[in-house]
Formats: sequence, C-alpha cells, structure tokens
Amino acid sequence: SVAPGETATFRFTMAAPSNMAPGTYREYFRPVVDGIAWMNDLGIYWDVTVLKKPDPYQYSFVSQSVYPSIHPNETSYLNLTIKNTGTATWTSSMHLGTDRGRDRVPGFIRGNTWSSANRITMLESSVAPGETATFRFTMAAPSNMAPGTYREYFRPVVDGIAWMNDLGIYWDINIANAPVVQVPNRYQYSFVSQSAYPAVNRNETAYLNLKIKNTGTATWDSSMHLGTDRGRDRITGFVRRENWSSPNRITMLESSVAPGETATFRFTMAAPSNMVPGTYKEYFRPVVDGIAWLNDIGIYWDITVL
Repeated sequence: SVAPGETATFRFTMAAPSNMAPGTYREYFRPVVDGIAWMNDLGIYWDVTVLKKPDPYQYSFVSQSVYPSIHPNETSYLNLTIKNTGTATWTSSMHLGTDRGRDRVPGFIRGNTWSSANRITMLESSVAPGETATFRFTMAAPSNMAPGTYREYFRPVVDGIAWMNDLGIYWDINIANAPVVQVPNRYQYSFVSQSAYPAVNRNETAYLNLKIKNTGTATWDSSMHLGTDRGRDRITGFVRRENWSSPNRITMLESSVAPGETATFRFTMAAPSNMVPGTYKEYFRPVVDGIAWLNDIGIYWDITVL
C-alpha cells in the first residue's frame, strides 16, 4: 500500500522476441486503478532499442601480398591476412573460397595449400575473436596460358554455415610472354640421381641429395648453385638449414666440377611447426649465377608433412 504523500515503485522487465526486427520501439504506460479509473496521462514512455543480433562470423581486412607478374610455367606466391571481428572462433571449417562467381575453379594450377579446387586452407588450427588468420597459397600459370592480366577474386567462407561479407578481395595476376633464354652450350648437364621423396612431421628435417653430371665444356666453380624454381628464385615455405647460401640458392659440395664429372648438392629443409599437413612439390634447377639458368628438366621433391 502507498499512502498519500508516499512513493510507489513499478519494477518490471520486457524481453525482445528472437524474431523481432531491429529498431526503436516507443512503449507508453499510465497508472490505472482497476475497476475505478485510469489516472491522468503524463506521457510516460520508454524508447526501447532492439539491436541487430551480432553475427558470429565477421572479419576485417589486414593485408595481402602484392599483385604478381609471372611467365607461363612459373608460380605466384600469394598471402592474405584477415582479422576475426565476430564472436565465434574459426576452426578447420574456415577457408578462403574462390568468388565472383562463387566456388569457381581458376584457370591456374593450384598448389598444396588448396584443400580442393576452390578452397584454400587456413594456416592456423584455430583463430579466436580478435586474432588474425593467414592464408598462404600458390597459383601457377599453365604453359599454354595466354599473356594478359587475370583478376582472381576470393572470399572467406565457413563451410556448412555461411559465406562471409564480400570485401572485394582479389589479385591481378599478370602473365607475361615467356622469355627466350639461350643457355650457353658450355653449360649443360644431365640428371644422375636424387634422394627419395621424404615424409616428415612438423619441426622435423628432410635430408635431400641431388647428383648431376657436367656435360658441357666449362668447369663449374663456386658460381654454380642449385636454385629454387617454378617460380624462379621463389622462397620456399620450409625452413632452410644446411648448405643454403641464400634463401633461394644451395651450395655445391665440390669446389670445382670439370666436364664429365659429377656435382653433388646435399641440403636440408625443415617443416615449420605451423605448416599445414600435406604434400608439397618443391622444384629446383641448376644456375650459374651471373651467366645463365641451365635447362629445366623438372627436378623436384614431393615432401609430405604429416
């Protein structure tokens, strides 16, 4: 009971239904003595704002690698970083999908970080709200690809749940005419042998060995290296350890190799702790620095990361 001069309190709740449209709703009230009369209308109301339900899957752009320019048979190395601005943790269902049109299959050759013809695997095993995700992948130009600029669109997708907002993420990949390079006749070689394709766990090291024969007329010296190839001078995603003289050069064990003799390249490549399991094709080719790349005969290892 509230006697004259005393104060009455009404404390109550109002819940927004799950299907209520976002917006501001003005709710009016007035005291009433049931069975007797409504009291004066003083215009008592609340403006109740119903917010848009937070989307658990949101993101913002952080950075991406530059637009590449490559020749046919060469590889472009692409990198995208995005931030999780939603409320859900991203797991293995989060991918970078091909877009415009959605789920299209590119005309490029897709590398090992593609989990399917239109999906790219996230490097991290999980990304909590506020953290960043990385997509690192390759796209190689087929030998018969016409010169020109190809615009390749992508968009994050949570498979089985939803495609995320289209921020217009793309790369313009320029395909240039293949250069005509004449290898000097004095620098020729033939394949002799190579070590088996290795299988390693993350944080473990693969030990690789290649032997090639000098079939030219020039003696090989310290300018002869084994270079990373397809694309030429690329930097591998593996950790380089023994006998690498630079991020894309491997040192020959011999100090000199005369015509008819055999050169040896013995080196290691370690799988980083965050490397996505799968099989990675790593191409190499002999190069005489300052003179010429030798013929490409397709030297590679399939390195399986368990």
